[in-house]
Amino acid sequence: MIANGSRHVVFGTGPIGLALIEELRASGKRVRAVNRSGSGILEGVEMMRGEASDEEFVIAACANAETVYFCLNPPYTKWPELFP
Repeated sequence: MIANGSRHVVFGTGPIGLALIEELRASGKRVRAVNRSGSGILEGVEMMRGEASDEEFVIAACANAETVYFCLNPPYTKWPELFP
C-alpha cells in the first residue's frame, strides 16, 4: 500500500535512477519512471515511454508531480542541444 499520494517523476532508469526509484518506493511514494523504451523496471512503478528532449512530452509526464528527478546521463557536450 502506498502511504503518500503525491507523485514523484524520475527521468532515467539507469543505476542512479533505479536506486532513487527503489528508495522512493520503499518510503511509500507513488513513482512514475520515464525512459525511452517504456519498459517496466519495478513492480508498482508507473512507466512512461518518451524523450526528455520533447518539451510537450515532459510537461505531460510531469503533470501532477510533487517532485521531478533528472537522472539522465547524456554526454555533457550535448546538453545545450538536447535540453535548451
